[in-house]
Amino acid sequence: MSLFRLVKKSGCSYYSRTNLELHQQLLLELLNEVVEICNQNGIDYWLDGGAVLGMVRHNGAIPWDDDIDLCVPAYDYFRLLHLLRNINREYRSLYYSSQNKLSWCEYYCRTDYVCEVPSRFLKPVKIDIFPIKFVPNSQLNDDERTVKEVSKFVLGLNKYTIIDIIFKKKKYLKTKEKIMANYYRKIKNLSSIEKGDWLIKGHGQFSPIRRVKKEVVYPLVKRRFCGIDLLTPYNLQEYLAKSYGADYMQLPARHKRKPYNINTLPNAYKNKSDLVKESVLLDDTSFLLKKKSFIGSFLKIYYLILQRSLFFFARLSILLKVNR
Repeated sequence: MSLFRLVKKSGCSYYSRTNLELHQQLLLELLNEVVEICNQNGIDYWLDGGAVLGMVRHNGAIPWDDDIDLCVPAYDYFRLLHLLRNINREYRSLYYSSQNKLSWCEYYCRTDYVCEVPSRFLKPVKIDIFPIKFVPNSQLNDDERTVKEVSKFVLGLNKYTIIDIIFKKKKYLKTKEKIMANYYRKIKNLSSIEKGDWLIKGHGQFSPIRRVKKEVVYPLVKRRFCGIDLLTPYNLQEYLAKSYGADYMQLPARHKRKPYNINTLPNAYKNKSDLVKESVLLDDTSFLLKKKSFIGSFLKIYYLILQRSLFFFARLSILLKVNR
């Protein structure tokens, strides 16, 4: 049975899913909160990815999109994370920072809702915040080598065997922590817009837009997206062509017009923040789950059943209380 249903709005047919509109509204609320904090504190940022494409091609969000990305230059990125870490809002959290972890980006999450991702695990609803490095021509190769090393731990692209990792997990995670801390130091050292020839996201060559000249992005221009006034790249046409190709105004084939996630629903956990803790723990074990082996498949099924069972009983408890 398909998880998606074909709909048609504004002359465009695409595949939707359960609670897609709800998910999009939750994302816009998160986006508006981050934009307000940036505006109040003089922090530079710009809308990125499918949201920018939607603004140009659809005069708003892409109808089937369930993701929002923001770019924040390195000179403001860590200040923004500090502000978001101390935000006085219920059910809000930074994904990695809240668990004292590092990755090549950060997620600003809401923990009152969960999102079912394609792997069928439950994750918090979030927007992505990418640090932007200003890299001189002379350091391009060094930056790519660093990002490639980081990718082994973020994307699970290492060559460890399942057996190696099971018995050396603690050592593996310490190595990951050391490499990520070193990468963050490099990001901080690449925060000078004057010294950089290229703007490169935290995940570098693994990003759809590998690198872009600063004159394509700066000076930032305020535009309107889904009722929110926010900053965007200066030259949208070139920025989008770099990300999606020269034909970015053309709709993709219909079978590709579908959301990434499967479902969105209220968080049933009594302690809402457990969702982030649990999700980051799964990420730390993702190198096990990505191995194409019997053990890797078994572990994935085990973790999935465990998480869904805990969530099911949490929802059941709520229903029993309501019906008393």
